[in-house]
Amino acid sequence: MKSTDPRESGLIHWLSLVVALGIAQSIFWYLDIDVEASLSLEYIAALFVKIAFISLFYYLCLKVFCWLYR
Repeated sequence: MKSTDPRESGLIHWLSLVVALGIAQSIFWYLDIDVEASLSLEYIAALFVKIAFISLFYYLCLKVFCWLYR
């Protein structure tokens, strides 16, 4: 028997991830944050901030898309 829980749909997860990556990248582009790849503290902090944005927007998009899917 197939589950009707929209969170189990691969489409919802991929769509949420793509949207979250796009939003996080556009925020960094809008704020003109361009850090050269190295092991500097500035680069590591920028990565953590970008990961936090991606996680936040992934969670929000997942909730919204699950709500719309129902």
